[in-house]
Amino acid sequence: MRAVALEVLGQRRAKLLADPLKVTVDGVVTMDLQENLRGIERQIEQCRQSPAPDDAEDADEGDEGLVVTWLVPGRRYR
Repeated sequence: MRAVALEVLGQRRAKLLADPLKVTVDGVVTMDLQENLRGIERQIEQCRQSPAPDDAEDADEGDEGLVVTWLVPGRRYR
């Protein structure tokens, strides 16, 4: 799951970097995407630093269990 998140964030970062981060049309509009880039980079860093539930090093051996339940309808009609 972490690899997918990092791949998606990396693609978004690459897309931002492919275009100019700041565009100004004098007297009309200014568009600045630098904060968006910083935000994506922060998300990438947080994703890399946070522990993932599927990390092999964090797994405790022997703690896995199997739970079985039966699904029955709430009302039975004939």
